Amino acid sequence: RTPLVVTPTVLVKGGQPRACIVVGSRNSPEVLPRIQSAAQELQATLRDVTGALLPIMQERELRGSEVTIVLGASETAERWGVTVTELPPDGFRIVSISNGVLLRGRDTRVLRQPYTDQGEQGTYWAVLDFLERFAGVRWYFPGPDGTSFTRGSDLQVPPVFLQDAPLFCKREIQARGPALRLHAAHLRSGQSTEVPTI
Repeated sequence: RTPLVVTPTVLVKGGQPRACIVVGSRNSPEVLPRIQSAAQELQATLRDVTGALLPIMQERELRGSEVTIVLGASETAERWGVTVTELPPDGFRIVSISNGVLLRGRDTRVLRQPYTDQGEQGTYWAVLDFLERFAGVRWYFPGPDGTSFTRGSDLQVPPVFLQDAPLFCKREIQARGPALRLHAAHLRSGQSTEVPTI
C-alpha cells in the first residue's frame, strides 16, 4: 500500500538515540508481557547494531513531540486508522507515521507448548521483520555468535506501509531450552491456532 507519510523517520543519528520505543496503551493484559518482551528485544538489538540505547516508554507517558516506534495496539494506531483484525492469523503491519513507525500485529494469549508457543504474536513478528528489513539483522543459529549485522551509527526508516503473515498456522521447530526456543522464534516458529502437537 501507499505509505501514509512521505518523509523518512530518523531513529538513530551519530550513535545517539533520536526516538523511543513505546508500548501501546491498548494492549490487553494477556498480551502485554509479550509486547514488553518484544520492546526489550528491539531495544537490545538496536543497541548492538547502532550503539544507541532507545528508551522504552508507555504510551501514556508521551508528551506528543517524541519520535516513536509504537508496538502493538495503541491510541496512536487508532488515530492513524491502522488496524489488523482483517489480516490473516499472526499477520502484522509496519507503517510509517508522522514522527514514528507503528509495529502492530494480531496478538492473542500465548500458551507455552513443548516445542513452540501457541497463539498469535503478530506484533513480535513485526519487530523481527523490522530488525531484518531496516537494521539488517540475520539470525543464522542460536546464540549471539549466530546473529549477524553490520554496525553503524545511523538508522532511519523510509516511508513504508507493509503487511505480512505466515503462510502456515502451524510452524514448529523442535527446540528445547531458552537459546533454541529464542532461535526458533527468530525463524518465526509458532502456532497461530490451537492445533495439537503430535
